[in-house]
Amino acid sequence: MVIGVFHHDLKVNTMRRIVQKMGILRVILLVLAILLAISMIWVDTSLPPEGLGLLRAAVLPALAPIVFMVLLLDLLMCQVLKADQDTGRERRMDLNFISKCHLIAATLLLVSWLPIFLRATYL
Repeated sequence: MVIGVFHHDLKVNTMRRIVQKMGILRVILLVLAILLAISMIWVDTSLPPEGLGLLRAAVLPALAPIVFMVLLLDLLMCQVLKADQDTGRERRMDLNFISKCHLIAATLLLVSWLPIFLRATYL
């Protein structure tokens, strides 16, 4: 039982450290990108734009490129901060971690959104 409690505390401390290093807004952005990528499964552009159909046909496909661009802009800002001469070694490692997380989330979002965009554009 003690090992289970220690393991849970380790997970909580690890998540707390990640949130502290990345910042709460970046974590929210990454979670939003992952949720959008997962929700692309339910997008149907042939639905009438009323009620829940509006969410599935218009809002989700429109939000994905906006979040994608915000991810890339924050990735750019991480690279700018990393290039600063006053940035310490530990902060550069944190910015590298943030950059990798942003690239993974952006790729996942792009891969899930691109087929919907191509289907809506060419049909």
